[in-house]
Amino acid sequence: MEGLVRSAREVQVPAQSVVVQQGETGDLYYLVAEGQLEVTDLGSPARRSLGPGSAFGEIALLRDIPRTATVTAVEPSRLWTIDRRTFLQTVAGSSGAELASRHVDSLLSRGGAAGT
Repeated sequence: MEGLVRSAREVQVPAQSVVVQQGETGDLYYLVAEGQLEVTDLGSPARRSLGPGSAFGEIALLRDIPRTATVTAVEPSRLWTIDRRTFLQTVAGSSGAELASRHVDSLLSRGGAAGT
């Protein structure tokens, strides 16, 4: 856990900024500290709103696939990022790795891309 906290980086995101773009390569996991963001898929209306305590980006990291949705800041937001290597080491070394994998499988099978 200590390594995870040490590797986290704070990012300030202005309103209307795209944080991740559907189709791009994923290299970071995001935790929302402040603000509101929306998740869209191929430009469709917002499918999900993300606020403080939410996280996104795990699907691209766990599956090594392009981002499955676009996440845009609705208002100025403060995020914490964790790089791919640290995220994967943390998840792979935890008892929750299988649970995380099942969660991602469930999201993908329902057509949900909230994890991007």
